[in-house]
Amino acid sequence: MRTNNMKKQNLKNLICAGLLVLPLTALAGPEIVLNMVSEKEIMVEENGKQVKKKVLAKETVPGDELIFSITYKNEGDEVAKNVAIKNPIPEGTVYVIDSTQGNNADITFSIDKGLTFKKPGMLTYESKDSSGKSVKSKASYEQYSHVKWLVKEVQPGEDGTVSYKVKVK
Repeated sequence: MRTNNMKKQNLKNLICAGLLVLPLTALAGPEIVLNMVSEKEIMVEENGKQVKKKVLAKETVPGDELIFSITYKNEGDEVAKNVAIKNPIPEGTVYVIDSTQGNNADITFSIDKGLTFKKPGMLTYESKDSSGKSVKSKASYEQYSHVKWLVKEVQPGEDGTVSYKVKVK
């Protein structure tokens, strides 16, 4: 009888130990943390010379160019692969052509509020001509609604930055 009780106690201990380990295994793996900032460049005088300086974009006026920078960091303990970072083009702004940056990232755009993403030359939409016939047209950068970066891989502890510019209408 005593051996049976010991076996039951050992089984209980194993189950409890297993339950304690489960949350730790759930936390293992890649963990991407994102942080976004919106800035604009202003001209300031330093040492008698005019220089550009980035400041937080707390207030904007039509014509301002804003820089949206998104930093990412893998705070996990495994490599993160094919990390997708998506960001909308804010209402009341238009994307500044060729302003998107992101090392080791495949950059695509959306014109349908982030439902589908393609390279700029592949973005098309359909409309009807005066006779009612469907016509496919190439989208312009003014129609972009979202930007997406697909970062191939991010090592544990590694960080990076992706960015794009918009112009306030």
